[in-house]
Amino acid sequence: MFIISDDLAGAFDCAGHFSSLGIPTDVYLSSSSLRDGKRKSQLTECVKIVDLDCRYCSHEQLERTLNQVSNECGKPDFVKIDSTLRGNSAKIVDYVSDRFGRSIVCVATPWHGRTVEGGQVFVNGSHLLESEFSVDSLGDKFSNPNSNLRYLNQNHNFLDGVIEKDLEEIYDRHRGKEMLIGASGLCKQLIREHKGSVGCSGYKAKPNSLLIVSGSRSKLSNSQIAYASQSNKVLDSFVFEQVLEFPDTFFEAAKKFIKEHTGQNKPTIFFIGGSTQRVFFSKLNEAKIEMLGTLPPALPIGKLALDGHIHEFISKGGNSGNAYTIRDIL
Repeated sequence: MFIISDDLAGAFDCAGHFSSLGIPTDVYLSSSSLRDGKRKSQLTECVKIVDLDCRYCSHEQLERTLNQVSNECGKPDFVKIDSTLRGNSAKIVDYVSDRFGRSIVCVATPWHGRTVEGGQVFVNGSHLLESEFSVDSLGDKFSNPNSNLRYLNQNHNFLDGVIEKDLEEIYDRHRGKEMLIGASGLCKQLIREHKGSVGCSGYKAKPNSLLIVSGSRSKLSNSQIAYASQSNKVLDSFVFEQVLEFPDTFFEAAKKFIKEHTGQNKPTIFFIGGSTQRVFFSKLNEAKIEMLGTLPPALPIGKLALDGHIHEFISKGGNSGNAYTIRDIL
């Protein structure tokens, strides 16, 4: 199975659904690294997910990137876009529909508080345009949640999803007939295609200790860190909100922070924010990331090597979950 995502946190979210069932799942930082590592002939052996890092690139770069991945890897089984429709969400849907034919879009992920009703997106019960995610600090006026939501409703088959049963019905109606595009909630439905061939459960035990590394600028992320830091299982947190402006500074500081807290009992690294993770892993020159499983409700866990140590890490998008998401896994 082959999946593409507009950012790394989203790729990890999708990967978690499969790895939690023991299905071998790898995340790649480019289509070229996937091509060089496994080639298209082996895509069916396990789940391959490519992060295109295209949420905020120019439209010209977006088209080049999507052309490259489709030429090198073929038609994806699923395309992951942002659940709050930031950045190039609508443009990605346009391109995929033009390239691969009819598509449907559903960005609901109920277990993360993302629902769609009457063509409107809700975040933890509040309308998207009345939430803190109504303004995309990294986007422009042509690629913000409001314009993307309006455009997708007017020009594409933008579907409702309030509970997980809705997503199951969307999958049953459209899989094999239209291209599936959406958030990780709809992606989860694809695990049914692997039943009967999965190994042991990939759900992991709760971490003994956490180090939090965040580059997210959202108020929600700050609240999550504040609540989680009340637990003695959180050793420390490192927040650097200018990851994209100073990627090298962020990477060196984050690496030093992790190294200072690495003893005999290596803590689990909790990354917050897609840009946080993209910069960190690309600076590590990790072409492929092996995924290990999930923690409830659906937080993906992977493996990274740093300075001779193997760490488990947990991934979370900057705007996913609620204020207690980190605290609740401890």
